[in-house]
Parts: sequence; structure tokens; C-alpha cells
Amino acid sequence: MEKKAIIIYNPYANNNTGFSVLTTIKKTIKHLYSDIDFVAINRIDLNEYINNKDADIFLTGGDGTLNYVVNHIDCNNVENRIYYYPSGTGNDFTKDVDDGQIRFITLNDYIKELPVADIVTTNNDIHTQKFINNLGYGLDGYVCEEGNRIKAKRHKPINYKMVAAKGLFYDYKPTDLEIEVDGNKSYFSNAWMAATMNGRYCGGGMKVAPNQNRFDDQVSLVVIHNASRLKLLSLMPTVFDGTHINQMEYVKVINGQDIKASFEEPRPVQLDGEVISNVTEYHVKKLVK
Repeated sequence: MEKKAIIIYNPYANNNTGFSVLTTIKKTIKHLYSDIDFVAINRIDLNEYINNKDADIFLTGGDGTLNYVVNHIDCNNVENRIYYYPSGTGNDFTKDVDDGQIRFITLNDYIKELPVADIVTTNNDIHTQKFINNLGYGLDGYVCEEGNRIKAKRHKPINYKMVAAKGLFYDYKPTDLEIEVDGNKSYFSNAWMAATMNGRYCGGGMKVAPNQNRFDDQVSLVVIHNASRLKLLSLMPTVFDGTHINQMEYVKVINGQDIKASFEEPRPVQLDGEVISNVTEYHVKKLVK
């Protein structure tokens, strides 16, 4: 029997142009399949499609699409291979696992044993979510939250570097931070961010945790603290090549399986770019085989 292909796409990826790569994908695989279907990810039962044994599954989108997928399927028990073609704005997952090359990536092994976060907000709601790249608490959460606010008003692509600059220069305020890693507590004054990293990259190419391996049984907690706005401004360019971790007066990296973090004042969290506002604390556990 000839094989069928199903291409699952996110119409909201890459600033609402997620459909634009479908022709490219079809041209690449059309010689292998007699039938190719396109389905929007927001209009289907994702589990039903992912586990369709009569078809090969292709997924396209960005890091937010991957976050949606890992939180809507049983990642450890996927029967089909999922072939992923990156088409987002940042594509941090692809930078981490494939050096940023645009090619099909077999997704299955990368979505097993993911870290799980319990995120507590000011009204005591608890959001439980997996993440594939990172959980950012503080400044990077602010950048994503502010970007969403601007996008809702203008319906245009967002310049996240400008949003980050606004936060750095005057809008975002650091606050004190308490963390607990595998039972060991630490305190930091004037903390800008507390990012728990499953991969090395976030924010469209920032190498926040250059030594993190997503197949390890630990995640990396990266804290930036006690830096003036001017110092942070000079520090930020080094995040793109990972050399910021050498400035140990301002950057602390701790590896562990069980991470807790709480700012003195509520701050936003982003998970692979998806925002939760008014967060008081989070608790991450890396699942171990």
C-alpha cells in the first residue's frame, strides 16, 4: 500500500505566516507519497493524528509550536516518527540540535523525558507544563509578555530586541530571588532573570546555557544578578556566544534535577515563548529514565 503523508502546520507561526513553507515541504517529499494532506494544528485532535499508523507525520512551526505539541500528546509513547521542519521566528530548538540548519529533524527522542514545571501565580493558580527548550523567569518573561501586548495592539511583527532594550534601560525592575536546587538554597539580590534551561538556546539565538545537554538527567539554572543596567547592557552581547558565564560575579549556573525559584515580587514566565503572567514561584523537575 502506498504511504500517505500528513503535514501538520501552525498558521500562527512566524508572525502568522506558518502556511508559507507548505509548498516547500510538499516539493521536498512529493516523490515519496501518493497522497499529501495539510492540517492546521489548531483544528485537529493532535493525538489522533500523531498516532495515525497509515501515514507519515510531518510537523512544521517554531518553538511555540513544539511547546504546544509536547503539552498535548503523550511524548513518551508516540508510535509514529514525527519529522519536524522548523519555520518559526527564533528556532532555538533547531539551533541546539542541528546547528540551525533547515532540514527535517526526527523529533521523537527529543521530546522524551522532558522537564515539567509547576508555575504558581499571584491568585494561587498552578500551571503545569512541559517545556522543550527553556523556562525563563524575569526579564526574558517580560520581553515575551510585552511583545504579546504590543502585537495585540498593532498586529505587526515585533522587534524583540527593541522590547528588550526598553526593559534594560528603564521598564523592567530586578528584584531579590530565592532558589533551591536539589535541596540546596541560595539567595540573590537584584536578580534580572532565573532561567531553567533544557537546551542551550532561547530568545532567538541567545546561548544562555552553553554547556547544557538536553539528553542529560539535569537542567541548568542560569541566574543573572547584582548587575547595574549599564553592566547588563554590556553583558548581553556575550550571551549570544555563551561567554557571559565567565563573568561569575554576575552570572551563576547551577545544574540539578529539582529546581525551585521565587522572586520577591511577581514576574512573568515564558516557556518556549509562551507567557504566564504574575508568577510568584516555579518548580521544575527533570524526568529521569
